[in-house]
Amino acid sequence: MGGGRLLIASGADREYFPLLRDTVLSIRAQRREVALGILDLGLDQEQCDWLSSRVEHVVRPGWDLDFPGRVHTPDTFKAQVARPFLRRHFPGYELYLWIDADGIDQADVAATLDFMSAWTVGAPATIAVMTSPTPGSGSNSGETCSAASCAW
Repeated sequence: MGGGRLLIASGADREYFPLLRDTVLSIRAQRREVALGILDLGLDQEQCDWLSSRVEHVVRPGWDLDFPGRVHTPDTFKAQVARPFLRRHFPGYELYLWIDADGIDQADVAATLDFMSAWTVGAPATIAVMTSPTPGSGSNSGETCSAASCAW
């Protein structure tokens, strides 16, 4: 399955599922039409069942790269290794956006999807990079850097 312009990808194991669930619900509340792809990094069957009616893809990735010590590496590390290969795991899209399961809240979803929607239809958009406190981040401060004010 595939064929849209934008796919938003995320991933989680059973412990991070509550954060992933909130992210999926936030995205669906803002943009029902956006395709969602989830990397199953150790979800249980009940969690996969919940996702199956709310996202387009749930994929259990293999290791995309070989590296020393891989046999002793937890499956959750596949989230980092799989990101450059999202097109392989979720084929058929033009644009891929990775959002950490614990990295977004309701306000961030709207701003991110407005930017991505504008970009995918070629309309001018301003880019902003933002970190914000989330349950899994350990951060308690948000910083914003817009393209107009930052030298990259």
